[in-house]
Amino acid sequence: MILRSRVWAAILLAACGNPSEPSDRFDEAQRLTAAGEYTAAVAVCKQVLSADGQHLSARLLLARLDLIQGRLGLASQLAEQAVALAPDYTDAYVLLGDIYVRQRRNADAVTTYQEGLDAAPDRIDLYRKLAIAYADDGRYAAAVAILQQAQARAADNAAIHYNLGVVHERQAQYGEASRAFARATEIDTAYGDAYFRLGQIQHKQGQLSAAATNFARAMDLRPDDAAFYIGLGQVRAQQGRVAEAERLFARAIALDPFDPEAYHRLGSLLKRQGDTERGEKLLATFQRVQPVYDNIERFRYILSLYPDDANAHYNLGVLYGGLGRYAEAGVEYAAALRINDQDLSARNNLANVLLRQGRVAEAIEHYEIALSFNPRYAKGYTNLGAAYMLGGNVQRAHQALAKAIRLEPDYADAHFHLARLYKSQGLDARAAAAMQRYEQLAQAAKENSEHD
Repeated sequence: MILRSRVWAAILLAACGNPSEPSDRFDEAQRLTAAGEYTAAVAVCKQVLSADGQHLSARLLLARLDLIQGRLGLASQLAEQAVALAPDYTDAYVLLGDIYVRQRRNADAVTTYQEGLDAAPDRIDLYRKLAIAYADDGRYAAAVAILQQAQARAADNAAIHYNLGVVHERQAQYGEASRAFARATEIDTAYGDAYFRLGQIQHKQGQLSAAATNFARAMDLRPDDAAFYIGLGQVRAQQGRVAEAERLFARAIALDPFDPEAYHRLGSLLKRQGDTERGEKLLATFQRVQPVYDNIERFRYILSLYPDDANAHYNLGVLYGGLGRYAEAGVEYAAALRINDQDLSARNNLANVLLRQGRVAEAIEHYEIALSFNPRYAKGYTNLGAAYMLGGNVQRAHQALAKAIRLEPDYADAHFHLARLYKSQGLDARAAAAMQRYEQLAQAAKENSEHD
């Protein structure tokens, strides 16, 4: 399974309806979108645009739907067309800038957001987006300047102060960052992330008591966030409160089994306490999780902002599955399919993880749905055959594997599973022939990869 590359800063905004162009069909598209029926909403938007190519709202909504379902090229084309149709319509600039960010076109995003601000200088969200685009390019001075402009217009906006703190923190300007985070918590006393970041800076500076207070506040506000427990656990360990630190790190692992730092902290703590076996086991888990955690964080960040991003769900499924967390992977693939039920990769992968969990009947159902969309999918028939074998249906397993080989005679995996099927039936000569063919194809594939 291969990750479908997507950048961390995925930003979607709802396309606003244009009251000057009422349309029953467009209203239907909006209703379907609100209900999460994105594929149907796409079809209706296309019908509206077929009847009225100048329908701005339908064009923007279709762009947003394409973005949700991972079609970034089509999304950017539609948003660019919307900007051309209505150069004073700020939401078109916002959506286009967001798409450019997703495409890693930060320079284009900066230009687009700035054009949006020129049209609507009171749009505070645009200041923040522009600052993030600058910061992602390492243009911190420009990011600070934009956020300060936003402060002049909305001095009591906690998010502006928080973002300013993040930019200062990236530059190790901890005094300025602390003041910005503290101000964010004064404006919004329920701003958990601001308390947490303030606590992190205080921890770095050795202000353990103050850091513990802010980590605890963050935990009270969001008791399901593992990072807050890790932060407080680090402080308690330094304060010599080892039993409490151990409980906090263990709670972090229970809340988020994918955070490598919790495994590292608890494993190291246990080893220092003489519990070598448990400590080594936790550190081994850390070694497995740590290389992929940046990607996990990136896609989680996307979903924290916009839960309906199909590619983020899909990619999390791949990452979780690669770590052997099949139940969690299945949840993500199912979420991707709720957004785009024609995503064959998500459906095939969902069936694979269901099969690994022993849920054979459910896996077969999903393999068959995938094949109904693409009846010439040799890999799908191979997977279906393997599932039928596990379910004890030898006849259907043979039919599916034979179909896979007819479609793609040199597909090695199909021959491998056919060999296993023959072996289970006591057909040793046929099993040997199928296995020999598999080994020939596998060796040829290996040699080709070495020459590439």
